[in-house]
Amino acid sequence: MLRSQKARRTILLLTTALACLSLTTLSTYAAAPSVRQAFALIPMQQDVEFDKPDEKRLSDYKIEPENGPNLRAWVVRAPDGTLMRRFADTNADNKIDQWCYFRNGVEVYRDIDGDYNEKADQYRWFGTEGLRWGLDKNEDGRIDSWKWISPEELSAEAIRSVRDVNLERYAALLIRDDELRQLGLSKEFTKQLREQTREAKEAFQEYASKTNQIPKSATWVDFSAPPPGVVAADGEQTTKELIVYENVIAMFETKDKHGQLPIGTMIRVGDGWRLIGLPSSDGAGFFYRVTSPNTLPVARVSNPTNELVQQLVQELEKLDQRLAKMDSQSASRVHKRRSELLRKLAKESEGESRDMWLSQLVDSVVTVSHDGASVETLKNLVQEISAATKNQEIVGQATFSYMTAAYSASLQDPNAKLGKIQDQWMQDLESFAEKFNGTRPAGEAMLQLAISEEFAGQDETAIDWYSRIVRDLPKSEMAEKARGATTRLRSVGKPLALKGDTLNGSDLNMRRFKGSLVAVQYWATWCEPCKNDMAQLKKLQREYKQQKFTVVGVNLDDSTDQAQRFVKQAQISWPNLHGDGGLESDLAKEMGIFTLPVMLLIDEQGKVINRQITVAELQSELKTRLSKSPR
Repeated sequence: MLRSQKARRTILLLTTALACLSLTTLSTYAAAPSVRQAFALIPMQQDVEFDKPDEKRLSDYKIEPENGPNLRAWVVRAPDGTLMRRFADTNADNKIDQWCYFRNGVEVYRDIDGDYNEKADQYRWFGTEGLRWGLDKNEDGRIDSWKWISPEELSAEAIRSVRDVNLERYAALLIRDDELRQLGLSKEFTKQLREQTREAKEAFQEYASKTNQIPKSATWVDFSAPPPGVVAADGEQTTKELIVYENVIAMFETKDKHGQLPIGTMIRVGDGWRLIGLPSSDGAGFFYRVTSPNTLPVARVSNPTNELVQQLVQELEKLDQRLAKMDSQSASRVHKRRSELLRKLAKESEGESRDMWLSQLVDSVVTVSHDGASVETLKNLVQEISAATKNQEIVGQATFSYMTAAYSASLQDPNAKLGKIQDQWMQDLESFAEKFNGTRPAGEAMLQLAISEEFAGQDETAIDWYSRIVRDLPKSEMAEKARGATTRLRSVGKPLALKGDTLNGSDLNMRRFKGSLVAVQYWATWCEPCKNDMAQLKKLQREYKQQKFTVVGVNLDDSTDQAQRFVKQAQISWPNLHGDGGLESDLAKEMGIFTLPVMLLIDEQGKVINRQITVAELQSELKTRLSKSPR
């Protein structure tokens, strides 16, 4: 995980040199660092695949300044213009705080100095390298905890930890005490898990040292588990629903060997996953027993005795492993081969297994369909899927993909009559929703109809579509958002029942603001218009504070850290509610927030006056309702 101390010193020295040479003069575009200096910098974490220069053509690479609204940076480009590195100052203090590395022009990794003290304290993977986000509280180059990590990546980290006999690395994968307290588990379960993780740390060194099944040259290749399950909030085990994997297996390979490490139980915590103990082959599971636990993905097919199916699935798995490491052009060719395999698997299967392969076939074809030429391919796919299955969910999936591609292609015509195209698109969506009524693709069509009608000011028509989603797909997340959107559209004149935890951890209930005029702003750090509005809201709050005007924020970032930093940096004084999940959080769902910015105005009785007010409209409203405070 950690580079050698010598390499680390080199990184820090070169970073400092680069900063001194560059960021003090970004505004004047002078004194650029050399390309060689820039390429001498490497990621703090080892397991990253990123582009490296051709040493023979080093003079053909270019380093140049890049100024944006929120950062100043030096970027390095290949001779063909492909972006390879970005070293950025995001807070205008003339010091680098982001070191970004690219592959095929796409960012795949970033070292981050989140507290701006010239030491990296966060490590993020992007694009083809995954979604990991590691935190390094003591800034020693070692990841102390994971903010984001997928089940697959967690299993890969477990392989590396055991292979390298690295207790510190493995401990970062285990559920922490503070996380246990958030889960709502019974005292008995909490105590058991706390004891289990403690024992895992104590016994890891001996376990890993004696586990000779993972050679030093081994690399992770795959994750296998039965489908995840939900532990119901029944009050006995837990008061909150938990999502878990039982009987997880991580697979690895060397040049001449394949092997498996039985991981056991994984539990989702926030935006990441955690282990609850040492690797275990106990098939009983911690939360529930999985009947006949699967060990390999191939065992999931309906007819495991069919040797052809086994061979096809194994080849499919190998292709999927290759896809994660390929550029888009190479991946396109692999997806074509993948589609051929899926067609053969569907032909050899029946019922649910056949439909599973067909659904994957649709996904595979759609993945490589990005331009107008793909419309005909998707049209043919609809015919193929329709002939192969009566499952309306899958036929609808293919048909909706074709419709969307055709609509997007029509917008590219320079002579397109956009109004006419939009009208036809709305008609097509309505027809699709009727034909595939009750399927998820129909829900997606109705959601587009509802949002379009809402933006057009046709509130009642939008409510009709939102209501149909709730009626036809009542248990879907889509329905939760649709219910919230209906609540928002009908909120004027009604009390706003808004409550929850704030960014600083305190409870907030809108009832406490009775007697004040309140602007409720839904925002996120990635929403620039939101941040611009906040600057104006600060002025209005100062101007009308004596007249009992205040602001309440509802932050919709995926997690709290970035929002807390922004609030501190921007000196935002009003309370901000937050719930993990961003636009999919409960706070977003309960009011049907699909896009930002959104701001509501609440009167002194706690009732909504305006459900979509702008800052300019708010200024006018305050002048009308409140007298200005003396200056």
